[in-house]
Amino acid sequence: MSRMQHQQQAAQLMQQQQQNGPSSSSSSSLAPVQFLGSTGRPTLGSVGSGDVFFPGHGMDDSTTASGESSPRSSSVCGQHESPIVGFCEHCPQSSLCAICVAQHPGQHRVQPIGDIRMAVGELTNESQVLQWQCEKTGETIQRLIDGIVNNASTAENEIRTAFDTHVNALEERRKELLKRVEAVKSLKLSVLITQAEHLKSKQLDLQNAIQLAKHQMDTDSDDASSLRQIFDQLIACQMCSTEPNNNMLNVLMLACQLNEDDRLKFTAPQDGILLNKARQFGSIESGPCAKTSSIVGDNFKKAIRERQTVIYVQLRDACGDLLSSSIAATQPTAQALLPHQAPHAHLEQAMPTADVQAFVICPNGTPVDVSMTPRENGIVAVSYFPAIEGSYTLNILVKGSPIQGCPTTMEVRRGRNYDEIAAKGPILTFGKEGSGDGELCRPWGICVDQLGRVIVADRSNNRVQIFDKDGNFLTKFGASGNRPGQFDRPAGITTNTLNHIVVADKDNHRIQVFDENGMFLLKFGDRGRAVGYFNYPWGVATNSHNAIAVSDTRNHRVQIFTPQGQFVRKCGFDSAYFFKNLDSPRGLCYLPDGQLLITDFNNHRLAVLSPRNMSEMKVYGSEGDADGMFVRPQGVVIDPEGHILVCDSRNNRIQVFASDDMRFIGSFGLGPATAGFQMPQELPAPYSSLSGPFGAPAFSSTPTPLTPSPRQLLDRPTDLAVGPDGRIYVVDFGNNCIRVF
Repeated sequence: MSRMQHQQQAAQLMQQQQQNGPSSSSSSSLAPVQFLGSTGRPTLGSVGSGDVFFPGHGMDDSTTASGESSPRSSSVCGQHESPIVGFCEHCPQSSLCAICVAQHPGQHRVQPIGDIRMAVGELTNESQVLQWQCEKTGETIQRLIDGIVNNASTAENEIRTAFDTHVNALEERRKELLKRVEAVKSLKLSVLITQAEHLKSKQLDLQNAIQLAKHQMDTDSDDASSLRQIFDQLIACQMCSTEPNNNMLNVLMLACQLNEDDRLKFTAPQDGILLNKARQFGSIESGPCAKTSSIVGDNFKKAIRERQTVIYVQLRDACGDLLSSSIAATQPTAQALLPHQAPHAHLEQAMPTADVQAFVICPNGTPVDVSMTPRENGIVAVSYFPAIEGSYTLNILVKGSPIQGCPTTMEVRRGRNYDEIAAKGPILTFGKEGSGDGELCRPWGICVDQLGRVIVADRSNNRVQIFDKDGNFLTKFGASGNRPGQFDRPAGITTNTLNHIVVADKDNHRIQVFDENGMFLLKFGDRGRAVGYFNYPWGVATNSHNAIAVSDTRNHRVQIFTPQGQFVRKCGFDSAYFFKNLDSPRGLCYLPDGQLLITDFNNHRLAVLSPRNMSEMKVYGSEGDADGMFVRPQGVVIDPEGHILVCDSRNNRIQVFASDDMRFIGSFGLGPATAGFQMPQELPAPYSSLSGPFGAPAFSSTPTPLTPSPRQLLDRPTDLAVGPDGRIYVVDFGNNCIRVF
């Protein structure tokens, strides 16, 4: 709505009020402050409804009693039932009451509408309510500060008592826990004291503005300039600050949201704990902390229009440790802000109901619906649905304070269309059979490093070759042999966050790590079945912590190692849970939430492992050539939009799935259709597996027969990678080349 339209709306509203005669006169009057019960809580209602009074403003008692002074519906806020005091120049068709003003974005300019004297009165009333709320919140903060100090003292005493009988074996752990108590205490006190100081500053601003308003109202002066100055000052006191790093908080949020609580409790272990577990004796519970919590990864910064987007938040306590569970963190807090008060309706709406809150603002300034789902190990999944393209604002709060990196921005763009990719085919192809530079002989693994270079495991040439994004040869390293830096049929390849190159040296039964220039750094593993040993390791993958996952193919298991090659855990053949439930695993890929995706080669399916419990495994797919079915799946990768791409090698195609529910999206890798050939009207039904042991699909005794496709382009694709520009690089094993889509 334009400024002229707003002015016309204001003129029409004033004309309606004048036509109402006595009703309009009384509707601009203010009534005495009322209190609810014995709480001393002032309430704010509509002007003329008997809620607020300023000396000298005047009101006829008979008018007040008659109830005819209520404003007309067109001049009353439909949400708060409070008179309209102004409109926003930036928001179309926005009429604001005093309560709306307090919740409106600070960068927007609000203009008065109708009787400015009435508007100043309404804003003054709302300021009084906020001042009262600041006072009560300050008292609650002081109570929490005292509680934190007392609880810290209690926890310290309990810790000392519990450790008296274990002092020799548990001395180191005792010191650590006392240090953590002090850290929690210091951080919580610091946060609450800082909030108390901000409240005092805001109270002073409100007090000055209210006194000035009262003085002006007492004079019965209709000086529009003075009233407008007071109006602007009251507006400035209530709206969000426009200063950088204001964390999107206004005085309403500051007054209603506690930035910390007094949770600080020592939890002793059960009796009978063994002395060899003394280093893990007890824990400190303090709840999530904004300063140590953060968003996982940076993929959230790029989202796709009209596609559900999930942001993963890692909650940590004041000491920086992962929370044992995030469920409590996203449930309503145990203690109300004002336990014995009956808060005003709009203040109650402003009060948080959980420790964790998420806000997403779309490019046009409107909020987006957000849902939060607790996951294990302190992970919270924040979901939203971007409807338009542009720059979105994200702010995630823990107890009213922004976590690390918030507020921040996210770019939403149009998503990738895999049907178009399938129809268009590869945009370029590089490599041919041979042993010269840039030539390939049965290539297997591929990845794209942080420099945008394409790195290929040239298997039968026993080397690694590096190309630019357009397939131009850059350099190579490695030779045939079993010494450090030499290879015997290398297969899987990947890079970590340091841009180190990790290679599965398959027939040497080991993993080798190189720097980005191909200089040897370390190796680990040898042939065998014990943990840390391999029997033809095929695929490798790294996560954000640089842990290395290895598909130990002929041991039918997956092993996880530290960046230095130390064994961490395993899943597969010799597990009590999954006896050969992985049959020759090949490709590996870490999902954004930490789950590990595996292509189960001889079982013709995908397996997903939990990041914390390797006995938790979900499987998808079965043998066949219909959509969502596989024959010898190999390489797997996730694209920047969250799609899972799988090399369905013996079906000579790439299949694409949604990572949230493994829904089939599309496939590509076929050549142009030949004349006279048409796809059949009906295809076999999408995969639907019957439950086998441990949730695994049951398999048919007669596999689906495969019919050679006349549109075949790829010949047994083995691996694929996605570049920073979105290009998809596919290893065409049988054709000794790389296809780029």
